[in-house]
Amino acid sequence: MILRNTKQCSTIIRDFGNIVIAGHIDPDGDAIASCTALSLYILESAKNAPTILLEDVKERYKIIGADRFLKDAYEGTPDLFIAVDCGDFSRLSAYAQELFKKARKTLLIDHHISNPLFADYNYVLPNASSTSEIIFEIINAEMPVTNKEIAAALYAGIVFDTGGFRHSSTSSRTHYITSLLIGCGIDLTGIYDEIMNVHTVKEAAARSLVIEKSKLDRGIMISVVTLEDMAKKGVNSCDFEGSVNYLLATRGANAAVFIYEKKPTEFKVSMRSKKIDVSAVAQLFGGGGHKHAAACVMKSDPRETDVLVKTVCIELIERLSKCQ
Repeated sequence: MILRNTKQCSTIIRDFGNIVIAGHIDPDGDAIASCTALSLYILESAKNAPTILLEDVKERYKIIGADRFLKDAYEGTPDLFIAVDCGDFSRLSAYAQELFKKARKTLLIDHHISNPLFADYNYVLPNASSTSEIIFEIINAEMPVTNKEIAAALYAGIVFDTGGFRHSSTSSRTHYITSLLIGCGIDLTGIYDEIMNVHTVKEAAARSLVIEKSKLDRGIMISVVTLEDMAKKGVNSCDFEGSVNYLLATRGANAAVFIYEKKPTEFKVSMRSKKIDVSAVAQLFGGGGHKHAAACVMKSDPRETDVLVKTVCIELIERLSKCQ
């Protein structure tokens, strides 16, 4: 069922008791913040504290209390399972997928244009800057957002998914919502700095590896990193957050492709663009996302990554040429 407004969404949340919330695997700032804000809202509504299932939540998100409801497992059968910021069922962890199937009812809240609407109830707004923005609208339809913890989480999610308000998805509504959240007395500078600027030594090493392996080819900035490359630098896939956006910021680049080996022969392909619809490209390879930010997973022998790059870039170059 497709939900048409925030009232329908909040009614469903209010009607169920035991709730599990999960974001996608390799959770980013928007997924983590959305889950956190929604959990705080549910708890504030005099319900049982929900359970959040997320993998590998980074230290920086403790600033918004992202670890407060975080658990590794859930006992029993959820009355309601809420998938948040999850563009496809396969983007849930294997454990979350099993729990999703067991739940009495399921709800999806998301903003990915390629979402296949896999829950019992689906509330997807592709024009929203972030899932955090949608969570704000759901809460705000019931009561004005005044809770400082909720406001901090929502602000962090919006900051992350708009790239610090730089991405084209940022709207006047986004800025209006942000102004309301700031009015709640949140640590504006601290949150922004933690999300956008602060990095670990390992993340700095990972960024240097991405740069070292990068090249600009016909308007596409490309970087490919294998498990062997990561081992030499002492980094892992969790340290690459924001790398593809950095590549896109290269002068002369109209698109960026960051490819890294998640496990032997399995590569994550992240794409960003200034003009073309990269979600259409990602869908060709079983992925999806947004018009200017998308991803997929592909199989390849690490010794033959040139073939993988060529396969993706042929599609991108063809689409870029039509924009010129």
